[in-house]
Amino acid sequence: MSWIIVGVIACGLVYFQLRPGGISIHEDEIEIRRNFFWFTRFRWSDIEKVQTGTQTQLGISDPFRGPYIMVITLAGSDTPILLNIKPYSAKGLSILTAFLVVRAINAEIDKRTAAMIDRRFPSLFVANGQKGI
Repeated sequence: MSWIIVGVIACGLVYFQLRPGGISIHEDEIEIRRNFFWFTRFRWSDIEKVQTGTQTQLGISDPFRGPYIMVITLAGSDTPILLNIKPYSAKGLSILTAFLVVRAINAEIDKRTAAMIDRRFPSLFVANGQKGI
């Protein structure tokens, strides 16, 4: 009986560890929660650069990330934040991008990221992006 309880608890921890997480938008900052244990929080003014595209387009080779990535570079940080955009809805990504353009006023935002406001998303097959639903 105790092995069943241990198994249920282990499955629950694996579920919480593998869930996609979420993005919380606040007045002065943004919080990205990757899974149950890891999250990062940073101010809008700390964002220097935002790029979106496929791993191939961005020159990234990370087998643990999805094919579609948003790279957020922060001031004073050597390691950029890599956000797998695949699990998020088109509407949610459109809202996030609109906030990035408006709130991160000093950030350099590439045209693929800016196109996501109109729900044009990076595509492996279409050069100028694929229209989302």
